[in-house]
Amino acid sequence: MKLRKVAKNAGASFITQIVNIITNFILPPLLIATYGSQINGLVTTIKQLMSYIKLVGAGISVATTHSLYKPIAKQDHKKTSGILNASNSMFTKAGILFSLIALIVSFIYPLFLSESLDYYLIVMLIIVMSIEGASEFFVVGKYRSLLYADQKSYITSIVQSIGIVLSFIFAYALIKNNVNIVLVQLASSLVFIVRILLLSAYVNRNYKFLDSKTPPIQTANEKRNDAFIHQLSGLVILSSQVIVLSTFAGLDVASIYAVYNVVFSGLFSICSQTMSSVAPFLGRTIALNNINKLKNEFNKVEFIYNMVLSYIYSLCTILIIPFISVYVGGVSDINYVDYGVASLFVMISYFNNVRLPAQSLINVAGHFKETRSRAIIEAIVCIALQLILVNSLGIYGVLIGTAVTLGWRCFDIIFYSNKYIIKQRNLTSIFRAIKIPCIAIVVLIINIEFVQFNVSGYMEWVNWAIIYSFISIAIILIINLVFERRLLIDIYKLIFRLISKKI
Repeated sequence: MKLRKVAKNAGASFITQIVNIITNFILPPLLIATYGSQINGLVTTIKQLMSYIKLVGAGISVATTHSLYKPIAKQDHKKTSGILNASNSMFTKAGILFSLIALIVSFIYPLFLSESLDYYLIVMLIIVMSIEGASEFFVVGKYRSLLYADQKSYITSIVQSIGIVLSFIFAYALIKNNVNIVLVQLASSLVFIVRILLLSAYVNRNYKFLDSKTPPIQTANEKRNDAFIHQLSGLVILSSQVIVLSTFAGLDVASIYAVYNVVFSGLFSICSQTMSSVAPFLGRTIALNNINKLKNEFNKVEFIYNMVLSYIYSLCTILIIPFISVYVGGVSDINYVDYGVASLFVMISYFNNVRLPAQSLINVAGHFKETRSRAIIEAIVCIALQLILVNSLGIYGVLIGTAVTLGWRCFDIIFYSNKYIIKQRNLTSIFRAIKIPCIAIVVLIINIEFVQFNVSGYMEWVNWAIIYSFISIAIILIINLVFERRLLIDIYKLIFRLISKKI
């Protein structure tokens, strides 16, 4: 694995997620102040609707990427063209279906809303906000699969960042001038079409061997349905909590969940995109059937990733409540500062993120059918536990049900990937996963015994974050020097070599 390429992909992905998080923090309050809470709630709901309608194409991108690893690694241009042509046909059909469903929903959905918003305003909002989703199917999808499989995910990340920034600039300027919300969303959606032009230009320039006349090779179709089940399961796990809470516990409780989820969903996006930028390199090694190299690469990736998670969760454990207290400001109608909710969110986030290296292996190896039943069980058990516990425990019940399910599935994924893909013992991966909460507990004990602090603003919070960063990094280095000294030194040498070459 080339560290320079990994760093380029991971860095570009990280920047994209940071840009996305920042814009998501800024725009909602601005929307509320200018158009009111109803419009903000409507825009958020439509975005959620779009994510569900996009399921018509779920599995195509994942299956296509897996099918492309081997032909790209072996520079089989004809097979690469054939797979992409088949993929393009699938994406086009899914895009047409997405557009039709979005059009139907735009006329039906407003009938179920009790709010006094203009019917045609809602119709037009849904239509204009579906433009971005349609562009994903008709152009962006196949190009992203190609670049991802060719270890160039940084290109799609850069293009995505440009689209987010341009969309934010247009939206911010139009909202500030109190322009009609439909025109604001139309401008934002049309800006994302810039991605089509940029990606098309890059692919046409750098992949001149692609031939649209090559007969389609339907390899990607074979795994599409199984990949779809995995994506559906993931969507159910990530989206079910707020729906269950708003239905059975009330909108106030759902609002508490939403505030904490702003932080942890952003963290999950960063972690998942970082692993997605590394996964193509593992996929290429699997395609070349080099098991020894795969073990070596995966162990380094897992070690570095879990060190980063150790740092993140040691800080999260200490800083999440102070952050929430500053973020909600002077809100007094609901008590957002809840140590129980914060602790459960940290636990859920940990289980969701620590499994990502092993989950990435399953994806790039194409083991969708082999793990399909596990994904189905995970979704069913998660929903069942939430529904059973919500009436007696409220938000705690929903979070406990999710944590229990993700905890089981997390270690199940780690066991599976080690046994059936890497073909090595689970002990090392389990030990690395357990180190993360242990380090967080050590930092928490230091805080309770020696520090204990309160913050009144963001700058004060940042200052404490910097202080605890040094404490956390010191503990992480000491523990890893004791238990995995050789690998830590190897990683240090790799990074030093990369920096030296850059200089």
